Amino acid sequence: MRKIVALLAVALFIISIPLAVQAADKADMYKALEVKLKAASGDVSLAAEGPYQYAAIISYTESDADWWSGLSIYNFWDEDAQFLMGAFDADGDTVAETTFTIDENGLLVDMVDAFFPDDTVTGRNSIAIFSQGPFYVERIMGNMSGGFGSVSIEAEFY
Repeated sequence: MRKIVALLAVALFIISIPLAVQAADKADMYKALEVKLKAASGDVSLAAEGPYQYAAIISYTESDADWWSGLSIYNFWDEDAQFLMGAFDADGDTVAETTFTIDENGLLVDMVDAFFPDDTVTGRNSIAIFSQGPFYVERIMGNMSGGFGSVSIEAEFY
């Protein structure tokens, strides 16, 4: 029985190593995206924002003549939270970035392009959202022919 328990302990340890490495890699990815957005803005005040601890990635949005995408962001933290959001094109280049605050337990809903000034976000993009506290984001997407879908994402601590 002791040998079985020892073998199980070793097996669990071996399994946990890739998971810990994966979590560290994901945290590094989130931090790199955050730094990239702050640097792309050229805004000194944006670089001082944060600290951000939660992140969510929306891998696909579409905003053009035939398609629309919207976001519903729910701050379920018990404090007002500052958010940093960035849009990236298919090459991974930063298209736009913005910051906003959502009240404690508050909800912000809008079309993707309305989150960013000057109509800079059109076509296909991915979106990264960072916040000081935990949040959920729902991506709603549809086309003018009647197709519709949504995806819910819970922000991850990093």
